[in-house]
Amino acid sequence: MIYTTVIYGTTFLISLLFCKIYEKKQETLSIIKKILLIIGILIPPILLATLRYGVGYDYYDYIRSYSMLPKPISINGIIINYSKEPLFFAISSLAYLLSGNFVGMFWLHSIVFIFFIFEGIRYYEDKISITLALLIFYLTYYLVFFNPFRQMIAVAIILFASRYLFEKKFWKYLFWVIVAGLYHKTAYVMIFLYLLTFKLDSKKISRFFYLMVFISPLFIYPFLKLVVYINRKLVIFGAYSVFDVNFNISFLLYILPVLLFIWFYRKKLLQSDIRNEIFIRIVFLQIPAQFAGCFIEYSDRMALYFGIFQIILISAIVKLPTDIKFDIKFPTIKNNLFFYKIINFIYRILNNKKCQLFIIISWYVFYYFVLYILMNSNGVYPYKTIFEMNEFPIDKVLRKG
Repeated sequence: MIYTTVIYGTTFLISLLFCKIYEKKQETLSIIKKILLIIGILIPPILLATLRYGVGYDYYDYIRSYSMLPKPISINGIIINYSKEPLFFAISSLAYLLSGNFVGMFWLHSIVFIFFIFEGIRYYEDKISITLALLIFYLTYYLVFFNPFRQMIAVAIILFASRYLFEKKFWKYLFWVIVAGLYHKTAYVMIFLYLLTFKLDSKKISRFFYLMVFISPLFIYPFLKLVVYINRKLVIFGAYSVFDVNFNISFLLYILPVLLFIWFYRKKLLQSDIRNEIFIRIVFLQIPAQFAGCFIEYSDRMALYFGIFQIILISAIVKLPTDIKFDIKFPTIKNNLFFYKIINFIYRILNNKKCQLFIIISWYVFYYFVLYILMNSNGVYPYKTIFEMNEFPIDKVLRKG
């Protein structure tokens, strides 16, 4: 456990160090130095994902898929055999032509994933701390990539495409949603996110939206029944057609603190840029998506598309002005000196930049510790490399699987 944590931690720190230098000095750097720093940011996580061996529950499944690529490699072969998600297999085929082995496949897909994540973050560099955003990404979603990595690449592309939600450019957004869907077809559902860009300044619509989100657990079951019925008729998402009720709401322990933290700063986020409402609405969609997982296995993975936007919102909070007025609307609390002082103290803490950073970093380190170290989510512990293949021969492992 310690060995693996050191490996991950060192990789993250090297990348973050380059990112900090880039963020601090980018205005004075030449284009060549900027490119070199960006390469320094991207290489550590790409290498970590490339050189892993047997890390992630779906690792060997992807190798099996790779081994079944039609040979010789041809565009027609990719389209005919993998018509639903051809881009994943096209990149895998390119990896075969370049390297001839599965390591090349993980290398190319890792480049695609990290590139879209970083460019998705970098677009907002004038509004956020990109170093903090990258740190949050590493402690939350990076290691998820080691498991359902086709979907995580689609998630990264949707994050990249969010700039067109921000700019209200529907056709460009649609184009990138289609690209993401060619990697993992669940991404096509994200077309509907464009609806969240309308009437951002309407309090009535916002109230209605958040009310529907909060009461969604009450009608999620009949809604999923309808979705499953349509899905079975159209045969779109085979994995999401079977009810398997497992009503476990422990996910609230790790999504509610973040949602409450974002909600506290919502007013200031909107004052800073009304378009932040788009991302606030998106991250709150984690609630119905996670509850869906209580009834249909794997459907909660749709929450990955929504949760990824917390890295933008949380890192934008530390850029907000620290002049939130202390105003208690409830008379019973306002007239109670003891509670008034406590809440005033909390407000002061939450509006101190150093305290904000401490709270944010502490929460995500705690999140990482619980999810990945204690629970071994996505099977990312222990970390092994391809240099240990002699101990666990790939052919033997695949035959056993």
